Amino acid sequence: MKTFVLAAMALAASALAAPTRAAQPVVALPQWSSDQVRAARPLDPADALVFEVRRTRKTDAGSQTSSETVTLAPTFTLVATADGARLYDRTLCRVLAWSSDKPRLSSVNCHADPGVRMLELVEREKSKTRDKAQAYWDEAGQGVQSKPAAPLTKSGAEADTQYRLGGEVVVRIAGDAGAMSPAEAGLLVGYLARSGDLHPQVRRDIKARGRLPGRLEIIVGPAGKDRAALTVEISNPRRASVAYPLPAGLAPAVRAQGILGGSPAEQGLQAALLAIEGRSTLHKPSFAELVEQMRKASAAKQQINVMLLYSNMGNQYLTEMAAMTPATRADMTIWVNEALKDTTAARYWVADGIAGGKGTDKQQAANFLANAKFQGLPFGTYRYVTFANIVRGADDVARWDPAILKAMPQPIAANYWTHIAAYPWSSFAYKDVGDTYLQARDEEAAWLAFDLGRAVDPNWRIGPMGALANYETALRTTVPDFF
Repeated sequence: MKTFVLAAMALAASALAAPTRAAQPVVALPQWSSDQVRAARPLDPADALVFEVRRTRKTDAGSQTSSETVTLAPTFTLVATADGARLYDRTLCRVLAWSSDKPRLSSVNCHADPGVRMLELVEREKSKTRDKAQAYWDEAGQGVQSKPAAPLTKSGAEADTQYRLGGEVVVRIAGDAGAMSPAEAGLLVGYLARSGDLHPQVRRDIKARGRLPGRLEIIVGPAGKDRAALTVEISNPRRASVAYPLPAGLAPAVRAQGILGGSPAEQGLQAALLAIEGRSTLHKPSFAELVEQMRKASAAKQQINVMLLYSNMGNQYLTEMAAMTPATRADMTIWVNEALKDTTAARYWVADGIAGGKGTDKQQAANFLANAKFQGLPFGTYRYVTFANIVRGADDVARWDPAILKAMPQPIAANYWTHIAAYPWSSFAYKDVGDTYLQARDEEAAWLAFDLGRAVDPNWRIGPMGALANYETALRTTVPDFF
């Protein structure tokens, strides 16, 4: 057992040494008002390409038409409709939205949309029955590719270009709405990428062509009841000097009750915001305090407390653990080894290992955590995080005793927020709950959790959140149209 504990401490040092690729900083936060956003970036007018877009989507059930005005400026793209607007801010890496009837500002990390698209595509690529045609439909539906490829056969003149998948024309570019600069062409394909349904191969050709198309005709989806014919008509292109269009005075939507739905999530969200703003009334124990509390807990034979305090250290203080003096390291090893002789402490530690991928008896570990009496113990709410991680990693939950899940908060994301409400300072739980939302393809909730975790924890780069930073950096290379 001693070897295992020393290995756990060594893991803290290795986490510090592991390289993390450069990540885009979170320079604007989801809880900012529009006034805070405006204060963080230039507002001066800039030259922009403006045009109208009319979309018509036809299916067997009927036809739907919508209109929008698109403004392509060097640092932002604005898509305005009669009901509201969506602003893609490349300076602050945010997608900002507001409506005329609900003057609240929604603010989402710019990696969220392409991030979920790529995750979905990667999942579909795992299908053993996927052929070349289905690969095209998957890439077109998500608007991304894992690597550049040209599955379509192109023919026709520049003003009337057809793209075939096999013998079927699935995309047609018709008409010419005018010339674009290379910079404007890049902005246009960014708008088209976020709009969806246009395969990256076609977007690359539009960018290289340098002409604003007058009309796009796109077949959406393979043959079947869900297939649609989408027509995108571009008209009235003009150039104008446009100031940053975000209105002043918009309150952040994230502060509205019910934004995440459910009491534990709301309580965790509010605790996170208070901690980020330095207004939390909760006490965040320092590393020195945790060491002293472990010393006292060990002396009092409170062995489960020793292990919970050790978990607290591992979540929040990897830097300090790596820099411990030999004497403190030796003491801690003794305390942990002694604690692991206790049945409850040992079962907790086994469950924690199973949550991290070590061990197989997930139902037994989850049952232990669901019935553990950790209320009032230091870092006792961490059992919710451990429980949720075990459930998410199990593929036989449907066969478990139903009482196990009934004893813990539902949906599963509520377990993480329950812990965050009690201990909002470590990025670890935010990464876990964000991943939970990602599994459900809820990109807005996922990156809200990720952004909050990075804002509250200055050492997030050396924890699990570092993997997210690597993913975001890779996205900028793999799907550059979105950035």
